[in-house]
Amino acid sequence: MHRSAKTLQRIATLCAAMTLGFNTCASAQLAHSWNVQAREQAERSTSAGMSMLLKRKTAQAISTFEQASQTDPTDPNPYSALGLALAMEGKLDEALHALQRSYSLRQATETLLSTGIVYYLQRDYDAAINAWTKVIEANPKNCQVWGDLGFAHLRKGQFSEADELFQKLVKCRPNSQFGYHGIALAKYFKGDFSGSRRAAERAQSIQPYAPVVLILAKLDALQGDRLSALKRAQQYNTTANRRSIPERSMTEIGIPLQRDFRWDPFKADSLDNGYLLAARLQDAANADKQLALAEQGKASQAIGSAKDILVKDPRDLFVLRELALAQMAQAEFANASESFKAVLERAPHCYVDLLHLARALAMDGKAAEGAAYVREFQNKLPGVKISPLLANIGQEPNPPPQPVLESTKQPKEEVIAKPKVKRETKVKNKPKAFSTPTTEVENAAKDAPKVSAPATTNDTRAIPASEF
Repeated sequence: MHRSAKTLQRIATLCAAMTLGFNTCASAQLAHSWNVQAREQAERSTSAGMSMLLKRKTAQAISTFEQASQTDPTDPNPYSALGLALAMEGKLDEALHALQRSYSLRQATETLLSTGIVYYLQRDYDAAINAWTKVIEANPKNCQVWGDLGFAHLRKGQFSEADELFQKLVKCRPNSQFGYHGIALAKYFKGDFSGSRRAAERAQSIQPYAPVVLILAKLDALQGDRLSALKRAQQYNTTANRRSIPERSMTEIGIPLQRDFRWDPFKADSLDNGYLLAARLQDAANADKQLALAEQGKASQAIGSAKDILVKDPRDLFVLRELALAQMAQAEFANASESFKAVLERAPHCYVDLLHLARALAMDGKAAEGAAYVREFQNKLPGVKISPLLANIGQEPNPPPQPVLESTKQPKEEVIAKPKVKRETKVKNKPKAFSTPTTEVENAAKDAPKVSAPATTNDTRAIPASEF
């Protein structure tokens, strides 16, 4: 697997820290060099800080952990806890430094697991995979880590590998909500809507969770149950806007029980929401309602946040998808079409986006071009139920010639050929399309101030039933 120089440097640093940690820990245990009184005080402070994390008092917890690390600089626990707290606040470089310090004092797999989380949040998925692989090798019983690995592979667009890893998790822990959530996502991307729905419903039966509700809403929309899709979208918005609703338990992703606070790092960069899904379900006759819903879902802010991220990480597949979905909600159909095409170029087995692309093209007045993508989906996944609206796009008369496919080798994945489409006649005053993610994002970064990504893109207002 190809890794960037940055990733290789991180892996080397991690390995060096492992060696240093082993030697330091061994010598410390032999010499009993720490001050017992200072150690006890540091541990009490660390415990107090963990209680603060349980109450979501992250800033106070960080201050307490820092104080504990100063009380006993040889104690690895305050540094490990500090690293997670800093990661929760988005201070990822500082978090990584604290975790590496902890690992140098004691070679603990828990610290290595937390280090993988920080790499994941930095979108360095290869480094995260490397760290988590070491965790599972050191402790095969910590099978929740299979789910962590699965999410990293999802972000890389390796959906079959991710599916296999999540299957390992649920085989080890049959009641893992985390595992079934991951299976639902992997199968959704691959276009296995029935399999995705079964896994999502199983996850919800174990523990209801707002992100899984959004998956079910998207499946309803794609398969033609518009009323159910809108109802679930409203349910997602209402649930997600309740700030008191706890996130996933950290024990679900492998953190020991004694540090069981609630935080889901795998929700990072998730910009889509129920308002935006409802906006995408509107037709041309409801253009005003679409824009109103897009405004409620903060589509412009989501687009700005995605573009800011893509300036730093232009090849992040997940963020590119979130951008395309937000553009479609905002009725930027030409830009959404180009974004979905870029997604399919990088992950041709992301079959669900054949349908999203077809819909975006149809809304942009290019139904004949969109028809080729619907038929491609139907050829790859015969028998999968899709909405009548999408099926009708696939029956558009006078379609472009078929097939027009270019093979792209992908490990363990089926290859999607890309349809060749006749070039459309240029229309004056037509909005400029999103030609390539990097080019348009760079221009946007120069011409407009950056918008910081919010904790959530959801409006705090509930959608009135009449809005649907």
